[in-house]
Parts: sequence; C-alpha cells; structure tokens
Amino acid sequence: IGDGLEIHSRAFAQAVASETGEHGLLEAARALALTVHDLARDASLRETIAGEFATRSASAILASKPV
Repeated sequence: IGDGLEIHSRAFAQAVASETGEHGLLEAARALALTVHDLARDASLRETIAGEFATRSASAILASKPV
C-alpha cells in the first residue's frame, strides 16, 4: 500500500482505506480462505500440521521463519 508507512499512523490509515488497501485486504482474505479450504479437504495435511505443532515448543513456532 506504500513504502515508508508506519503502522498506526494517519498516513497508514489513509493508505489502508484506499482502493489499493482494499485490494490488499481482499487478496489476504482470499489467501486465508484458500488455506482453510485446503485444510478442510485434506486430512493428511491436518495430521502433518498437528504432528509438527506437537513436536515444536511455542517459542520455536514463534521464532521460525516462513518457508
């Protein structure tokens, strides 16, 4: 939505209320919905995730980097 914006600022609020901000929101919502769809339809994926979650500590999960 823009470079150099600080979160919780007036400039950020204006940017997220813009057409570009709305587009970003819809893209994020679509990504979340598709993730839920995948999880709902794939039991083995849910098992894999549950197993990985069970083997990690909470701090390891928070410290891990996205793939």
